Amino acid sequence: MKTIIVGIGNSLFSDDGVGLLVAQTLKSEYLDDQTTVIETLFGGLDILELITGFEKVIAIDAIKTGENKPGTIYRFDINQVQSPEKAYPHEINFITSLKLYRKLGWALPNEIIVFGIEVQNVDDLNQPCTSKVIAAIPACVEQIMNELRISTVGS
Repeated sequence: MKTIIVGIGNSLFSDDGVGLLVAQTLKSEYLDDQTTVIETLFGGLDILELITGFEKVIAIDAIKTGENKPGTIYRFDINQVQSPEKAYPHEINFITSLKLYRKLGWALPNEIIVFGIEVQNVDDLNQPCTSKVIAAIPACVEQIMNELRISTVGS
């Protein structure tokens, strides 16, 4: 299955860069020739161009709900969830953009999974990710690798 993994974020704003760090870590894993990993500052509507032509999308981004501890990992199947009201950070968030495009009848990948990592600090410029968010990266990578294994078995 032709899959793209998209790490979304901005490393200039502390924990907002966590999606990029997960994608960088995944690049060091063994991935088959059907899987592409990219990092992007773009979110919302801009990302849709990047995912065109893929059957499956796995996106990783920072999320700030304030309902769970920093480092909590969320998994959303775009077909099963509403757009989170408090999702951070991009003008029109990724989930809302996908739902809008699907509603307009645009061709999108059949399967779209979003992994969000609850963040603590997205306001401080030029600060590294907080320790609790950094600590969540290996678990998120493992969940994504399991997601890829399930896709391979199901194909």
